[in-house]
Amino acid sequence: MTNEQQKLKALLLKNLPSEMLPHRRFLPYFLKSKGNGAFAKIPRGSHSAPKHEDGNWCSFDEVFEKLRPGDGVGYCFTYIEGMAGGDILPFDFDHCRNATTGIVCNEAMIALSRWQSWSEISVSGCGLHVLVKGNIRTRQLSETCLQMWAPKHAPRFFALTGELVGPAFNILKDVGDDAQYVCSTAAHISAKIREELQAIDPDQWSRLPAEPEKKKTETREKAKTKTRKVLAGFDIKDFLNFYGLKIDNETDNDLGHCIRLRNCPLKHCEPHVGQNTTSTNFIYPCKDGGLAFHCNSTGCDKHSVHEAIAALEEDQGPYPPGVYENNKAVPRKLFLIRKTMTEVEYKSPKWVKRHVLMADALNMFVGLPDVGKSLMECCHMAELSRQGKKTLLICREDAYDSVWKPRLIVARANLDLIIPVLHVLAEDGEKLPWMLNDLRHLELFKEALLEEKADLGVIDPIADFMGTLDLNKATDVRRITGLLNPIAQETHTALLTSAHTTKAVVDSVIKVASGSIQLMAAVPCAWYLVKDPDNPVQRLMLQARNKHGQKRGFKYIVEGKDWPAECPLDDPADGEDGVGCVVMKGEETRTADELLERNSDKDNGAKTRIRRWLTEMLANGPVDTQQAGAEMSARGFSLSTVKDVCREMGVVRDGKTWSMKKKPQAVKQDELFDGDKPKENV
Repeated sequence: MTNEQQKLKALLLKNLPSEMLPHRRFLPYFLKSKGNGAFAKIPRGSHSAPKHEDGNWCSFDEVFEKLRPGDGVGYCFTYIEGMAGGDILPFDFDHCRNATTGIVCNEAMIALSRWQSWSEISVSGCGLHVLVKGNIRTRQLSETCLQMWAPKHAPRFFALTGELVGPAFNILKDVGDDAQYVCSTAAHISAKIREELQAIDPDQWSRLPAEPEKKKTETREKAKTKTRKVLAGFDIKDFLNFYGLKIDNETDNDLGHCIRLRNCPLKHCEPHVGQNTTSTNFIYPCKDGGLAFHCNSTGCDKHSVHEAIAALEEDQGPYPPGVYENNKAVPRKLFLIRKTMTEVEYKSPKWVKRHVLMADALNMFVGLPDVGKSLMECCHMAELSRQGKKTLLICREDAYDSVWKPRLIVARANLDLIIPVLHVLAEDGEKLPWMLNDLRHLELFKEALLEEKADLGVIDPIADFMGTLDLNKATDVRRITGLLNPIAQETHTALLTSAHTTKAVVDSVIKVASGSIQLMAAVPCAWYLVKDPDNPVQRLMLQARNKHGQKRGFKYIVEGKDWPAECPLDDPADGEDGVGCVVMKGEETRTADELLERNSDKDNGAKTRIRRWLTEMLANGPVDTQQAGAEMSARGFSLSTVKDVCREMGVVRDGKTWSMKKKPQAVKQDELFDGDKPKENV
């Protein structure tokens, strides 16, 4: 690491918001000349999503270990479902600062003073990076002097300097709806900054790109023909007479039958100054059978027939027989039905297998591909079949004949009570794959559950049947779970599906499924299947969701059983490895969240124990350094790990005492403003 990079690390460690430091969102970058004296900041790796190969997103310490000479450090603001740190909004105020004098454009300082959130000087010295949290509807700003990219819609990477604009801008703040205010006025802010830059840095101003031309709004000629269907039997002359519109003459032209008037409906039925025989016209019927209006007089020439009729109705009321057919359906009357909680009939939860598979509901197994989710499904299907209970099975990942059947046989299942769904057959003979996004397929699934009187319905895995829907989108997930739960209730079946775990490091079991968090939130009973970190042979089945009782856990192993004789092989050698079979090994007291907490630390829980120790030790105020050191040694904690946790928690170690970092005081108004104007440099 070069001296400059060491200085950068110290500056970032001191000034970066504490919300950013713990997350694996850092990337090295290098400068590449654009050929015009400017340089592009090129990240070494993808800033749109974390990768696992060389060039991946790094922790703060890791990124400095990967720097090459001349490299800098950047931060990725991309939103990733289930990954912390993606809720920060990055605003880039460009061409708003003189890099030599340090003077900032007044308009940029007004925006910064409005937010008072964390702000740094950019790498070029000519701009500012402002980070906030808040509520926005805007997806992207691309003005010359103000850009922003909403992390949920556009990946963004900022090259960091850690050089704060001033001490008033050292805290990342949630500015709420004020974030949208700046987005809504971005064009004005950019134009004002551009104007002010000419005074504070003429040379930089002269090199600014030309303002993009605004698109001209095309003038659209008013339609002279009908858009709505006129009532049968409509009498145009009775209509005109009702409103006191006098006919001058009538003629037929290319538009239809033209009735020329002596007065104008848009002038309260008064004539225009200079009204002539062709000024004001109702056309009925038009060539297409409709009603139209046209007036040549200035001020009325842009109005449509609907506006002319509206003006007449406002002055004199509606024409009693009516003009147009009303094609709008009359909305149904709605009633909000309610009752007292006393009147609500209690329904006891029902289980196909007590506290494992809930009836009338969607259940889920979540785990990595090699943890044995399908084998666990086989175990429960076999157990239910031995009790005379039937299962309807839909799977496309594994073959029924060569995978499912041998597994079910060694699990001692009654195969007559296991019903695999092969495909959907169209009336023309075409075989179609069954899909969750087709309502007809879901209806067939419900009918099959009812006809077979199934106790269990298995969809393995859910991702294979989403079709055009996306598991990462909450709306798509809610659509699927919102359809499957009612099917389970109507058929009194326990529906069971499976999903893979997310690749992100998560701190709660509710976030463990790959895709939207709504997937786990929508199921009343879910299980997390994982390898036992303390026993490499053993695996754990831990309850992630149970709306009707405490969460339970079980231990199990996967044993190899002899290949069943009922499934003869062409080459007997193919069956030498046997068939996997789940063997349950009793209950487990550890919880899924405990295992995830250990996994997130990647140090067997050391950081978790250190956090608890520091929180308890410093709860009542500062502690002497020697006392803290003695306790650390007595507990067997590593000094380097303790330092990491202290930095993450904001613990201050000044050589004399250890203490929790005090929350900074709010900036006073007189520190930001000189009279009514914001100070140029705070």
